[in-house]
Amino acid sequence: MAKFAKERNERALIVCARSLAIFGLLALGLSFSVHAQNSGSKEPAWQPQVVVVQFEEGVRIAAGAAKTGLQAFDSRASQYQVHQISRAFPFLDHVQPTPTTAQNLEALRRTYYVRYHAIAGPRQVAKTLEAARGVVYAEPVPVFRFFKSGLRYPAEPNDSLYSEQTYLRHMRLPEAWDEVKGMDGNPPVVIAIVDGGGHWRHEDLVANVWTNADEIADNGIDDDNNGFIDDVHGVNFANGDDRDNDPTGLPATPFNGLHGTAVAGVANAVSDNAI
Repeated sequence: MAKFAKERNERALIVCARSLAIFGLLALGLSFSVHAQNSGSKEPAWQPQVVVVQFEEGVRIAAGAAKTGLQAFDSRASQYQVHQISRAFPFLDHVQPTPTTAQNLEALRRTYYVRYHAIAGPRQVAKTLEAARGVVYAEPVPVFRFFKSGLRYPAEPNDSLYSEQTYLRHMRLPEAWDEVKGMDGNPPVVIAIVDGGGHWRHEDLVANVWTNADEIADNGIDDDNNGFIDDVHGVNFANGDDRDNDPTGLPATPFNGLHGTAVAGVANAVSDNAI
């Protein structure tokens, strides 16, 4: 049962992360060679004093609670001094389910980090908790060390909703950002977002939006002779007006604008601005 549950959840995570694929490859490229060196070990290290638990349907746990209301589970949890049960994927509250993803999303919303104080191995704790009624599965959290020990843990951005974007930690992006950031390049890296348009004036994007220095804005002339008029921040191929190249998108398709903004934000949002 646990095996099938995990396979379903992994497929759901792939669906949720599709728009992150390019940025995800950046993190993979930076870490692959070191991870490959560690792959020969017989058993991975486990994150101490935490396990992941998925509960059955109908189980609801208050934010930050230390108990579930399930007698068998709470009895076992007390042996290990469980002090916090928090959702693993809180950002999924903002994902609209489809007929294909609804079951997977619902299961992932019932998945929690269970943190405890006792000096006990996560595998042992997971095995004990998994035997309780109301639990679909419990498992330890593997730790793959991509960098040599002794290096500081990478600083995480101070953006206010960063803590809800748990996929960024799962992808080890703070470690990747410690190695390279596109804005640190000389010249800086320019990323082309091909999507349904995006709100480039967004407060988390406007400072990083590319500007065509060879084009004069709003003069109705193709100043740089590249075939596009007033392409100051990009080109709009969808509005049927070759003189209006504002890449915001079409007013009649707000979903596309949201999607393009989200993808642009994943690739190039301003970081450490407390927004």
